Amino acid sequence: MLQNTLLFGLGTCLLKGKSEALNKYKVIEYNLTNFLDRKYYNTILDIGCGDGKYGSILKEYCNELIGIDININTSISNNLMYYYDKLIEVNILEYPEILKELNYNLCVMTSFIEHIQKEDGLNIIKNMSNSDIFISTPSKFSNSHTIFNINNKPDLHKSLWNINDFYNLNFTNVYNVKVGILHNIFYGNYVIALKNINMELYT
Repeated sequence: MLQNTLLFGLGTCLLKGKSEALNKYKVIEYNLTNFLDRKYYNTILDIGCGDGKYGSILKEYCNELIGIDININTSISNNLMYYYDKLIEVNILEYPEILKELNYNLCVMTSFIEHIQKEDGLNIIKNMSNSDIFISTPSKFSNSHTIFNINNKPDLHKSLWNINDFYNLNFTNVYNVKVGILHNIFYGNYVIALKNINMELYT
């Protein structure tokens, strides 16, 4: 059972030979790109696509990009209209069976699973098809400051996931990603979980 710890320093993160100002999305962005660099997919499903902030990355590695969210608001972000081939507005907590009905080769969940109850998250994962899976989630609660979703409503964390949670669900590799401090803001730790694919993330 493999457990890698990735360390990100104060003010910058070093990945793929690059040094960039650290923000909480860079960790996910770099490692998502590294994950996708290994394979080209026919269809990628982005669960909890929100404003489509990772759409530009995902679209580079697939023929078709599908986004699912409880509220699709294309007026908020051009990413949704420009990069996504299909957008599905559905409450996946009430209808997780849709994951068995759709055809896709990779399922991506970034900044999503921590915003629902753990029981609901487990149910969603169990309803996924036998596809590759990429999940990123904080390994510590971070409700110390209020984050607002695309509908300008508080978007708080409701569940906490650790490495063993994903290994118990037969994920292939799970990584503990430790990030540092930028402008006196501590961004905490992340878990990145992969299923049905073996790879090493950049350190």
